[in-house]
Parts: sequence; structure tokens; C-alpha cells
Amino acid sequence: MKEGIKEGITYFPLDCHLDEKFDLIEAEYGLKAFSVVVKLFQRIYGGHGYYCEWNEDIALLFARQKCLSSSDAGNNLIADIVAASIRRGIFSKELYEKYGVLTSRGIQKRYLDIVYKRKAVKMEKAYLLLSDAEIKGNVVLIDHSDDRMIKNDVRIEQSKVKQSKKNTNVFFVANGEPPATPPRKLIPEDSFEMRCVNCLIDALVKDMPGAKVPKTAAERQKWAVEIEKMKRIDKRSEEEIQKALNYAVTDSFWKTNIRSTSKFRKQFETLLLQSRQRTDRNRQQAAPKNRFHNLEEHGYDYDKMVWDMANRSGLG
Repeated sequence: MKEGIKEGITYFPLDCHLDEKFDLIEAEYGLKAFSVVVKLFQRIYGGHGYYCEWNEDIALLFARQKCLSSSDAGNNLIADIVAASIRRGIFSKELYEKYGVLTSRGIQKRYLDIVYKRKAVKMEKAYLLLSDAEIKGNVVLIDHSDDRMIKNDVRIEQSKVKQSKKNTNVFFVANGEPPATPPRKLIPEDSFEMRCVNCLIDALVKDMPGAKVPKTAAERQKWAVEIEKMKRIDKRSEEEIQKALNYAVTDSFWKTNIRSTSKFRKQFETLLLQSRQRTDRNRQQAAPKNRFHNLEEHGYDYDKMVWDMANRSGLG
């Protein structure tokens, strides 16, 4: 491979009439969805030209750099839009799940149409979605597929120290760089996080049998990650989470509004405060009354009794 071969481009075409995939994304998430997808196209075409890497860290920086949002809700919205774009075929689901990159046949074809005058255009063979007939003669194919997941001996020794501290799985490739999206450690089925997910799913289905809830293990894992973030990032205790969740699934107002763990995380503080208020009210109602202060139950006029006592004592 020759060094110094230019990759990205300075412009890309955007059709005036986009297909139904974009309409569905916009219908689901509003105009913000269109903005996010176009910004991703800018990142793809302006970077490598035909793909971009995508993971949680990149998504966080992407949101900040593009001023889309700095809140957890905004970051979750971007993640949801990207996931919907992959699901609807705007980006290749296969290449995202395998390599953690965003690309498509259309993106690659438009890129090659624009750079056809360049003497050489380098492209990763594993990322290609085009047929041999569609690949231009100036394309220089790079094949790292065979050594993509080969472990580097030096980095393995370094990983042992890191793994003992962080208790994480570390993956390496031949050039010493980690893959774009290292596999996430699965949350166990018997964990507190997954029990919270099951609790919310059961409550939603009970109130509405056709409710939109996670069906696959991967979807349930995504919901469980939100609970894990509440513990790890938000520093919420399991007792607080359980108390707020119990309130969310039993309160007449909140059980119609909390439809996912991400929404639960967003409204957590309000839910916890209201759950505590309800507990205090229940305790007050259940507390036994002082019979001295409840003479009305015997039909006595408490004020008159006090006045008569005062008169008999010569105070009246």
C-alpha cells in the first residue's frame, strides 16, 4: 500500500427526493433524525470516504462536536437513530455488527464515482459491498481480514496487567490496534439489572398485552445496560433503583409514561422523590391515632370540656 493516498472527499451528493428509509426514520424521530444521518454522511465522506467507525466513545464525541446534545437523553437519541438507520438499511447491519463501521453500497458507489479521476483509491477489502464489476480500476484493495483478530504477543502481556485492574476482555489485531467496537460483556440473566428489565417488561405487558417491549436477547441487553449505567455512572444504589421502579410500574400516571429503561433512567430522581412521598403518606395513614386527641369519636365536645375544667379551677 502506498503512503499518502488521499481518502476523503470535500463534497457528496444528496438527492432531493430521498427514499422511504429516510422518511421512516424522520417519522419516528423527527427532523433531528435527518440531521444526525446527514452529519454521519459528512463524517463518512469527509473521513475515509466510504465508511466510518462507530462505537459509544465516538458517538459521545460526535454529539459534542456537532452540538446535537450534551445530555444523556441526547446521547441516547443519537444511539437510537443510528440503530434505526442500521435496522432500516441506510447502513449495512452486517458490517456494523462484524467490524463496527457504518457504510452502505450506495455510499461506496457514490464515493467511487466521485474519485474516479484519482490515480489510486485505497479501500479495505473486508468492508466492500460492491461487486467486482462496480469496483473501479484505480482501487487499491487492502486485505487485513486474515490477521484482523490475531493477538499481538507484546500487547497480550500488557493486557494481563490491565485486565487484572479493570476485569475486562481485551482484543487485539496484528498492528497492535483494537477493533472498532470490542464486544460488550453480556449482563447475566440472573443479575439485578436483568431483574429490573424483566420487572418493567412484565408490568408493560400486563397493562397492554401488545406493548412494544424487547423480544430478543440483544434488545433485553440494551435495556439492561441502562440500569447498569445508573449504578456505574449515576451512582444509584440498587435499593433506590428498585424503590423508584416499583413506584414507576404501580403509579397510575408513571406506568403509562415509563415505557423503557432509558426513560426510567431519565425520570429517576422524580420517581424516587415521589415514591418516598407516597411511603411517608402511607405511614401517616397507618399510624395509630392518639385517643386523647380523638375524643370526637365518643361524641365529646373537647373545647367545652377544657372550658369547664378551667371554670372549676377558678380560672374562668
